[in-house]
Amino acid sequence: MLQIKNLRTYFFLSQGIAKAVDDVSLTLNPGETLALVGESGCGKSMLALSILRLVPTPPGKIVHGKIEFNGQDLLLLSEKQMQKIRGNKISMIFQEPMTALNPVLRIGEQLCEPLIYHQGLSRNQAKEKALKLMQEVGIPDPERRFFDFPHQLSGGMRQRIVIAMALSCSPKIILADEPTTALDVTIQAQILNLLQKMQKTNNTATVLITHDLGLVASTCQRVNVMYAGKIVEQSPVKELFKDPLHPYTQGLLDSLPRIDKDKELIPIRGSVPNLLNLPPGCAFHPRCKFKKTICQQKEPPLLSHSQTRKVKCWLY
Repeated sequence: MLQIKNLRTYFFLSQGIAKAVDDVSLTLNPGETLALVGESGCGKSMLALSILRLVPTPPGKIVHGKIEFNGQDLLLLSEKQMQKIRGNKISMIFQEPMTALNPVLRIGEQLCEPLIYHQGLSRNQAKEKALKLMQEVGIPDPERRFFDFPHQLSGGMRQRIVIAMALSCSPKIILADEPTTALDVTIQAQILNLLQKMQKTNNTATVLITHDLGLVASTCQRVNVMYAGKIVEQSPVKELFKDPLHPYTQGLLDSLPRIDKDKELIPIRGSVPNLLNLPPGCAFHPRCKFKKTICQQKEPPLLSHSQTRKVKCWLY
């Protein structure tokens, strides 16, 4: 359904070039949930924005690659053609709902807009569907909240409104950027059930961007681990948790509390490098306990480790 080939999204700044997404390739199949995991600043959200061509320009620019949706390269479409795809065939649940929602428009207006624009519903039909969506995502008293402004809602309720907007047109792909961060566990379960129901009904595919590896284990089929703008490991979920290959993936799992292992958490030392000043060779080598001389000199390729797994590391 979605195929990304050698995508590069760079930011041209006065200090230099920041390679936010650097030579990323991945595929997304109908009906599956694909995870993008990694620390903040690894390029996960920028990859999602690149798919929808929402990269802030200037200073950002997609400089190379292909983004094929059902065989059609989105990078070759006009802005008018992209507007018919955004929010309709491919929608995004944004990470920060307060900046995703228009502060001067009522919630109801913002929910009805995509339904009127993309699906040709009348205002009354759009309102009826919007109220149903609000109810499905757990908004109490939707008839009253329909006329509220974003600042009148709590953070969790705003997050649910953003999710309702993303689901409103029954898209084929949902790009979910930390969709359940501001929600308590009961609402989180409700939202995940709604997304899974949509997957079964419409064969919708989901790209889940998250730090929550527990969420990945319970909802996703495949995982892409990102570091410093690059994918360093691709794997089915079960195989990744059973036998993580890349030292970065191992570090992420070692820093995760587990009920079946009574051991001290081991954090990954150091932090994500500045994209304007990446270390030579493998970007992870300053933090890696397995580094070799070649790691500091030459960047490893992303190579197949098995039929279903790929890893970008000189250890393999």
